[in-house]
Amino acid sequence: MKSEKALFPRKFQASQGEETLRTALFARVQKIREKGELVVPVLTVTSALASALNAAERRGHLRIGLDAAEEILARERHGLQKMEKEQGLFVGKRISRLILTANDGTERFYRSVEWLARDHSPRLLVCRLDIPASELGRILFGQERNIKLLLIDHKDTVSLVLQTLIPEGKEEEE
Repeated sequence: MKSEKALFPRKFQASQGEETLRTALFARVQKIREKGELVVPVLTVTSALASALNAAERRGHLRIGLDAAEEILARERHGLQKMEKEQGLFVGKRISRLILTANDGTERFYRSVEWLARDHSPRLLVCRLDIPASELGRILFGQERNIKLLLIDHKDTVSLVLQTLIPEGKEEEE
């Protein structure tokens, strides 16, 4: 799977915006699971990224857990296929959904994430955060709560999160 070649949201199409994001996003990658094929970006959780995740939660654009992500993505895919079939509308191939996983999941969990990524490509980007599930819960809710997976299910909020990955000063160069 070639997520490194995925089309980012339009916001990043400006001159160097897409390349700057691509460089920042894929600076550190690893296989999602030892025996898997999916290579994902590994993100450092900065204060800017934590703030963007909190904003996503406040906006109602954050879904927690694998089951919720599977359900939402399947429902959206059904709707997109229906639009294409009934209305002849072209559905874009840009990243519009983002899954973020904690770094302490099981092989079975990451196999399910890998399946989701394959099933919902190219509109879904999966990244691994460099923190455990309990810390992810602390960032979002101020208390220990094991959260292994977040789905950001709105394209504008996906852009907001991705924007936090671009080093300060780089966005002015666009």
